[in-house]
Order: sequence, then structure tokens, then C-alpha cells
Amino acid sequence: MNEKQMANWKELLEMRKEVVSEEEYKEILKKYKMENFDPKFTEMRHRIITERAAKLAHSVIWNGGTKDEVKTVILNTMICMDSMKHKLDWKKWQNDNSIAQLIMKYMVKIVEV
Repeated sequence: MNEKQMANWKELLEMRKEVVSEEEYKEILKKYKMENFDPKFTEMRHRIITERAAKLAHSVIWNGGTKDEVKTVILNTMICMDSMKHKLDWKKWQNDNSIAQLIMKYMVKIVEV
């Protein structure tokens, strides 16, 4: 991890601490922990979902998302980042927290021709 990535990660961690306590985050980790981790979940896949989550968080924050939306996308990024380390079911997290709707609202643009 280079210096820029480390700085971004530390900033995100601080943001996460502002929106949810350590105890709440540990409860989330417990709830989404998987017994059998998907063997197809590779380092590359992990990097892709984490980058997508970070881009969504950036879009929601910079485009004036509500406090709840910002909290959700920050947690989404942390869940994606921690998915490999803690064997988390990030797909279930995203389904339970309507991440697809946030993607549609903040990232999908309709281009008129």
C-alpha cells in the first residue's frame, strides 16, 4: 500500500469512527461473518469491490447525500475493505442496506443524445 492509499484508508477509518462506534461496528462484523468463505473471492475481486465502494462513497459525499446515506456508504466501504480479512458476506450487507439504490441515485447518469 502506497502513502496515498494509506492516507485515504486512515481518513476513511476516521470517518467510520465518526458515524458508528467500535461496538456497533463489531456487531455488524458478527452479523455478516460467513462460516464458509467463497473460494472464488480473490485479491483482485476484493480490490474491485473495495474501489467501487470507495467511488460510491465519494459520489454520495460530494453530491450532498443525506447523513444516513453517507453513514451507509462509509460503512459499505469498510465492510468491503474488511470482507477478506474478517470473511464477511459483503453481498448480503449490500442487499440489506440498499446499496444498489444508492448506486442508481448517485452514480448512474442518463445521457441524452
